Amino acid sequence: ELTYSSEDNWKRGDLVEVPLGKRTVPGCILGPAEKPEDTKNIKPIKGAHPDFPSIPEKHLEFLQWVTSYYQYPLGQHIFDILPKALKRPRDVELLKGLGKPLPYDLTSEQSAAYELIKESISEFKKFLIHGVTGSGKTTIYLKLFQEVARLGKSSLFLIPEINLTPQFIEVFKNHLGVKVLTYHSSISNSEKLNVFNEVQKDEPYILIGVRSSIFLPFKNLGTIVLDEEHDGSFKQEDRCPYHTRDISIKLASLYKIPIVMGSATPTLESLKALKNSKSYIRLKNRPKNISMPTIEVLDARTSNNSAPANEEQDLWPFTKEVIGSIKSKLDEGEQVLVFVNRLGFASFVQCKSCGKDFHCLNCSTSLKYFKKTHTLNCQFCDFKIPYPESCPDCGNLKLLQKGFGTERLG
Repeated sequence: ELTYSSEDNWKRGDLVEVPLGKRTVPGCILGPAEKPEDTKNIKPIKGAHPDFPSIPEKHLEFLQWVTSYYQYPLGQHIFDILPKALKRPRDVELLKGLGKPLPYDLTSEQSAAYELIKESISEFKKFLIHGVTGSGKTTIYLKLFQEVARLGKSSLFLIPEINLTPQFIEVFKNHLGVKVLTYHSSISNSEKLNVFNEVQKDEPYILIGVRSSIFLPFKNLGTIVLDEEHDGSFKQEDRCPYHTRDISIKLASLYKIPIVMGSATPTLESLKALKNSKSYIRLKNRPKNISMPTIEVLDARTSNNSAPANEEQDLWPFTKEVIGSIKSKLDEGEQVLVFVNRLGFASFVQCKSCGKDFHCLNCSTSLKYFKKTHTLNCQFCDFKIPYPESCPDCGNLKLLQKGFGTERLG
């Protein structure tokens, strides 16, 4: 924090330009300072910021708490989160909700959950909805947003990934009679600037956004919903590091509004904090008596025992049962999703003779083999080397490709 002088009547949160050494830099007024004994070296404020006039008091209080908690410079964070100033921003068409009624009734579990949250619609309270996949958590969120909009307030809906945005836009557009805003890295600078201005208006809206949208200067906010609260994407590690869940709870406390966290697999922190309270909501059933999927675990060590050695090698890492199930569903005209959370063709490469394996010079981790580029790549940094024709230690030509990834299964 630095001290400057001015004859103008500035208020807390005003954005200004000030001299710093030989440069002119942006700054934010935090309040009046005690007048020092020596005022010779105090420089005057040059004037208002050319693009953004001020930050609302509640928003500034929130940013001060975040930067203090995470030990990050307040001024740098303020100007990190402002949208890019544009001389000629293009016009952006706003999406207006249709406000259609829901075509179905809530289940008894959903109704009980909604009524419990509704009781605290005008106060700060944390809720955790722990519901199985497909239990209708989105319907509860929707009913809550409808009630908040009826009260003339706005809602913030936080999601971990931008690829989830389209499905929620469609639902909220159909059943909410308010503006539907989105905020994520894929929208244009004009759209970001437009959202920045829209959230400061009194007119109700629903904002669907990823973690960065928590730093918009909201006005008249009525509730916050954090969907998939367990997701690691809610953590930011560069610039100002923060966890969206934790700072969302702080923001809700400042606005004195309820915050709802939802997940089929909540974090241990959230479970520990809320499981033994009335704010813990358990949804065990799916609507319309839809059954849960059948899960079968196969032991790959024994499933292919009856197959010839060459056939077993061709099937690996699949089993005969898995291949049979895939063929059966494809023959029925259905689709099959094979989920493999490993990139590349092989997890590592090893010399058959001397046992040498190949490691990243930066990270000391095994290099993965990518068949398409014929290279060994590090999964943590940009280090990569061409696939060796022979072992650099003993000269053996036989290099074993161990493990598997998406390329091998394809």
